[in-house]
Amino acid sequence: RLSTSIEITKSGVYHLTGELENGSVTIKTPSNGEVKLILDNVTIKNSSGPAIICASADDLVIELIGENYLADGETYNQGYDADITGTIYSKADTIFQGDGSLVLDANYQDGIISKDDLKFISGTYDISANDDAIRGKDSVYVVNGDFTVLANSDGIKSTNDQDQGKGFVLIENGNFNFKTSAK
Repeated sequence: RLSTSIEITKSGVYHLTGELENGSVTIKTPSNGEVKLILDNVTIKNSSGPAIICASADDLVIELIGENYLADGETYNQGYDADITGTIYSKADTIFQGDGSLVLDANYQDGIISKDDLKFISGTYDISANDDAIRGKDSVYVVNGDFTVLANSDGIKSTNDQDQGKGFVLIENGNFNFKTSAK
C-alpha cells in the first residue's frame, strides 16, 4: 500500500499495482512525451482531487489488467484548476486498452475527461458519475469494450464545437448499459 502520491515526469511505461489511499498519480512530461500506465489490480482513492491527472504529455495510454478501482472526492482542494473535474483528467490524447476492468466512482463531477481525443480499444468499464461519465473534448472513439454507466448527466459526449472535424463520438462496437439523467 502506497501512502504518497506518484508524480511521473519522464516518458515511458509505468506498471502500477497495489493501493494508493488518499493520493493520486500525476503525469507531467514534456508536451511531446508519451506515457503508458499499466493499471494491474490497482486501487486509487483521492478524497481531495482526481485519482489520475495528466497535466502534460502528447499521448497517454492506460492499459487495464485485472480489476482496478478509482475514486475521487466529493470536493477538490484549492490547488486544482477549475476545469479539472474528473476522476481521470487528461490534457493529452488518451487511449484505454487491455482485457481488465475499471470501476470508477466520480464523486465530484465527471468520470473520464480528455481535453483532446479519447479512445477506447477494449476493456470493461463500470462508471458512476455525479455529472458526465465519459467526455472527450475533440472526440470520443469506441472501438470495443463493455460499458456500464450511471450518470447524473451525459453518458458519453464530445464538446468541441469550434474546430471543423472535431467534437464527435464514434462507436464501432461494444456493449452498453447506460442510465443517465441528461436533459
